[in-house]
Amino acid sequence: MSKISSPDKMFLGLDLSTQQIKIVAVDEQLTPLCCYAVTFDDDLPSYNTTHGVYKQEAGRIVAPVAMWLDALDLVMTRMKDDGFDFSKVVGMSGSCQQHGSVYWANEAVGLLQSLDGDTTSLKNGLFPQAFTHTVAPNWQDHSTVEECKQFTAAVGSGQKLAELTGSKAYHRFTGPQITKFIKDHPEAYENTHRITLISNFLSTVLLGKFSKIDQADGCGMNLYDIQGKCWNPDLLEATVLGKKESITKLIAKLGGDVEPSGFNSIGLISSYFVNKFGFSPNCGIYPFTGDNLATILSLPLLKNDLLVSLGTSTTLLLITDVYRANENYHIMIHPTNPNLYMYMICYSNGALVRNDVRNKVNKKYCIAEDSWDKFSEILDGEKFEASKDGNIGIYFPQGEIIPNVDKPVILKYKFDTTTGELIENLGPDYKNVETDVKGIVESQALSGRIRVHELLKKDCNDNNGDLKPHKLFFVGGSSRNQSIITKFSEILGNEFQGDGGKGNYKSLEPNSCALGGAYKACWSYYREHGGNGCFEDYLENKFDWSNLKEFTVEYKWNTFKIAEAALRNLERLL
Repeated sequence: MSKISSPDKMFLGLDLSTQQIKIVAVDEQLTPLCCYAVTFDDDLPSYNTTHGVYKQEAGRIVAPVAMWLDALDLVMTRMKDDGFDFSKVVGMSGSCQQHGSVYWANEAVGLLQSLDGDTTSLKNGLFPQAFTHTVAPNWQDHSTVEECKQFTAAVGSGQKLAELTGSKAYHRFTGPQITKFIKDHPEAYENTHRITLISNFLSTVLLGKFSKIDQADGCGMNLYDIQGKCWNPDLLEATVLGKKESITKLIAKLGGDVEPSGFNSIGLISSYFVNKFGFSPNCGIYPFTGDNLATILSLPLLKNDLLVSLGTSTTLLLITDVYRANENYHIMIHPTNPNLYMYMICYSNGALVRNDVRNKVNKKYCIAEDSWDKFSEILDGEKFEASKDGNIGIYFPQGEIIPNVDKPVILKYKFDTTTGELIENLGPDYKNVETDVKGIVESQALSGRIRVHELLKKDCNDNNGDLKPHKLFFVGGSSRNQSIITKFSEILGNEFQGDGGKGNYKSLEPNSCALGGAYKACWSYYREHGGNGCFEDYLENKFDWSNLKEFTVEYKWNTFKIAEAALRNLERLL
C-alpha cells in the first residue's frame, strides 16, 4: 500500500533545473502531496559535474544529456520504491532550465517508440544512438560572442532584435547556440533530425515521440517573432550562416510551428513509463515550459502583478498585456495565455553580492559569518538611507545584464540630496560597510523600479503619475530576510500600499517551478474535461493563500525620488 496519500486523481509537476530534477504531486484542489528530487552532483557522481555542468574552454558551459535520462529514471524509481501510486496520475507538465538545446539523430524516432520499460533504462535505450551531440549548452554559457554579433547585424540593431523576438542577442539564447553548433560540428548538424529545447526534450522522452517547442519557452531563442507568431526568416538565415537554401531544413529540425500557449494535451505518456512505473496509459502530457515561466504559474499573479525573485540573480517578472520591447528586458508570451506577456528584468549580481557585504559587516562586528542580524539592523534603520546621507553605489563584482556591463564595476559616489547631481567620487575602495548595506539593497531596488515603472506607463509618452504594480510577490533565498523585502517594497510600491501598506507577499514554498507545472497540468485537465476559464482565474480561486505571508510596508517613494535621480546619473557613467 502506498505511503503517499493517493486521491483518485493526481497531477505531477517536473522541474529539470541546472543542478537537479524534482517532481511534485498535487491533487485536484492543488494541495501538494509529496516531493522527490535527484541532485546531479551527489546522486549521479559518475558524471563528474560541478553544480550540474561542465565548464570548458572559452566560456563554454554544457551539461551531459545522458545524466538527465538517468536522473529521470532514478527519481521515478525512488517514488516507486516509496510506494507512490503512479496509476492515479492523470496529467503532468513542468519546467526546465531555459535556452539549452538538445540535438537528436534520425535514429531517435525509432528508438523512442521502441523503449521497453521491462528490459532497459532510458539511457541504455537512447544513448548515444539517439543523439548527434552528447552535451547540451547551458544557460551560463558565454561562448557565442561572434554569433550574437551576427544576429544583431541580421536585423540592424539590438533594439530591433528585441522588438522582433523580445530580447537582444544573448550568449545563452538558442539561436546563437545553434549557429555555433553548425560552425563547430557541421557534420553532426547535418545528421541532426530534431533540435529541441530542454523543455520539449523532457516532454519528448515522456511521450516517446517528438513534441513541439513550447511557444512561451521559444521566446528565449532569438528566433521567434513574438508579434508575428512565427519564426523570423532573417534570423533563421543568420542561424544557418546566410545560406537561404538551408532555412527550410532548419525549420524542419526545429519541428515546424511551435506549440501555442494554452491547455491542450500534446499526447499520452509513453508505454515505457506505463510498463516500468505503473502509469495509467491515459495519463496526459501537457506542454513543458521554461523555469521562469513556470514560476509565474506557481503564484496567483494577475495583470500588472510583480514577482521579485531574490536568488543568485535578482529577477523581476511582470505580467502585462502590453508589448513594449526594449533591449534591456526580456519579453516572453505567457505560458497559458497567448494574450499576456511576461516581462523579465534580470540582474546577475544578486545574492552573492549581498552575502559578501553581510560577511564584511559580521567581520567588523565580530559576528558569526552566516548571521543576518546586524545587516538587517542597519538596513532597518534610517541613518544610512541614500536619501539622507547622500551615498549612492553600483556594485557589480561581475559583469551585469542591466545596465549592460561586460566587466566588473564598483562605483561609489556622494550626491546632492536636493537635486541628485553627483558631487564626489568616493572610489571603489571606500570602506563603510554600513553604507554598503544600504547601498547594495537600495541600488538593486531602485534599478528595478526605474525599469518596472517604465513598463507600467499607460503609453510611451506619459511621464506623469506614480503608476505602481498591482501586488508584489517575493520568492528566492533572500526573500526569507524580512528587512531586504521590506526595503524593496518601500521603493517599488504597489497599488494597495495607500491602504495600510497591504499587497506585499512572500512565498513560503520552495518548489515553485515544479508546482507551476503541476498547477498547469491540473488546469489543462480541467479545461479538457469541460471546465471553463483562464488559468489566472482558476489558480486564484483554488490557491491556498496560507502558503503566502502578507506583510505591511510604509511606501517611501517621496523619500527615494532624489536617490533614483542619482542612480540614473551614476548609470550614465557606465
